[in-house]
Amino acid sequence: CSEGEMVEALLLVISFSLFAVSIYYHAYTVAFGGFCLVSSLVLLLRVFSLHPPNLSRAQKVFERCLSDPVAHRGCVPENTLAGIRSAKERGLNVVEVDLEYTKDGQPVLLHDPSVDRTSNGAGKICDMTLKEVRELDFGSKFGPEFAGEKIPTLTETLDLCEELDMFLLLDVKSNRLKTTAILKALIRERNLYDRVLVISFYPEILHMVRLADPKILVGLCTHWWDFTWNVDGSKRHDEWYRQMM
Repeated sequence: CSEGEMVEALLLVISFSLFAVSIYYHAYTVAFGGFCLVSSLVLLLRVFSLHPPNLSRAQKVFERCLSDPVAHRGCVPENTLAGIRSAKERGLNVVEVDLEYTKDGQPVLLHDPSVDRTSNGAGKICDMTLKEVRELDFGSKFGPEFAGEKIPTLTETLDLCEELDMFLLLDVKSNRLKTTAILKALIRERNLYDRVLVISFYPEILHMVRLADPKILVGLCTHWWDFTWNVDGSKRHDEWYRQMM
C-alpha cells in the first residue's frame, strides 16, 4: 500500500482506540470529539491526496527526459513551431516550451508575460486576443530567416510534436483552473500520457493537474539556490536556521 494509505490506516486505528478508551472511562464527549477530529483528518487526506502514478511508466518517461538533451524553449526562435523544427533538425527529441494565455483565453507558447522581448509588438499577452497577437512577428528578432513566424497555439504545438515524434515538457506558470481543464482534456483526448510531462515552479498547479487526472505525469521545478545542500554533499548555509529552511 502507499504511504498515504498507511497514514490513513494509522489515523483510523488511533481514532477507534481513543473512542474505545473514552467509552471505557465514560468520557462520551471526549470520545465523540476525538472520533470526529481524527475522522475529519482521514477524510481530508482522502479528498486531497494524490494517487501514485504507474511507476514503470513514470520511470520510462523520466529516463527519456534525463537521458536526452532538452531543447529549452525549443531552439531559435524560442517558443515557436520553427524553433521546435530546428531542435528536431539538430537531433533533439525532447523540447521544453512555456504556456501563457491570451485575453480570450487561448493557450499559446510564450515565456514572458509580455510580447516585448520576442516579437515586434509591445504589451502583455493577457491584454491581447489570439487574433491580435497572431498579427505580430515572433521570428525576426532571432534572425531574418525567421521573419513572419507566428506565435503558436498549444494545439498546433501538440500536433507538431506528434508529427516529429518529440517528447514535450510543458512549463505552466499561471491560471491553474484553466490550465487544469485544458491539459486534462487535450492529454486525455490525444492519449499523450507518455509524451507530455507537465512541469512548473508552482506546486499548487501540479497538484490540481494530478487531482484532475492522476495519469498525467508532473515535475516540480526549482532553482539551485532553493536547495540547502550542495552537489558535493556539503551544507549550503552556515547558520542552522537557514539550513533548516
